[in-house]
Amino acid sequence: MNKNVFSSFRNVSLLVCILISATFSGVSQATLVTSGFGSVPGAFGVPTFTGTGIAVNTINWAVYENAQNEQFILGMSATERFSSPEVTNDGAGTYFAESGLGAGSATASTWNFNFFIATLGPSITSVMDGLKLYYDVDPGMGSDFGIIDFFAGLTTETVAEGSQNLTFSFLYAAIPGITPPAGIFNPFDAGHYGFRLEAEYASASVPGALTTGGVGIAVRVPEPEVIFLLATGIVAFGLSRRLRRQVR
Repeated sequence: MNKNVFSSFRNVSLLVCILISATFSGVSQATLVTSGFGSVPGAFGVPTFTGTGIAVNTINWAVYENAQNEQFILGMSATERFSSPEVTNDGAGTYFAESGLGAGSATASTWNFNFFIATLGPSITSVMDGLKLYYDVDPGMGSDFGIIDFFAGLTTETVAEGSQNLTFSFLYAAIPGITPPAGIFNPFDAGHYGFRLEAEYASASVPGALTTGGVGIAVRVPEPEVIFLLATGIVAFGLSRRLRRQVR
């Protein structure tokens, strides 16, 4: 992906996660060092996602090692856009967001997807041989993915990160580095959305071979009626507990 496109990109439940992983992972086994959910290991620095106020303690991350024992980290998350309703999560890579348009926006949805890549060694391009981000614009389980291949634009960088909204127009443009999806994201559609950040690099177990490693997340957007019922249930539960305490 050329510098201009990459610059624009940077600045502009468990089953679901398993399905995402199975969809994109190569046949070779990746050299996974460690993985987790929350804050990324301190050695890789603290992500900013090139934005302000974005949570950095709800990241689904994984650390990999190539054949030269060089380590890198891949991380993804989803967060609310500015002062939109909070995006929650299950602590394992599935996030829960609301449908509709974000606060103060006439076009963007209430939530963003975020990515983070960092290496402890030389540049990203010297540690791996490919880097792609898959983004899902189809609310159904049969997903319609676009692909961003920004590997070519990372000639000297040791960190690449960004926070993006599925409504951003460049995600659907047939420009170098982007394979647009067939459909267009509708911020009012409830359903399941999947994302996958995947790296290709020299295998540590099979000399001369390439392997892939990645990390994925899922974003679930429930129907507005479901959100209302859940909220009503929580309020009713709280009132019933208060009444029981008063009776005692």
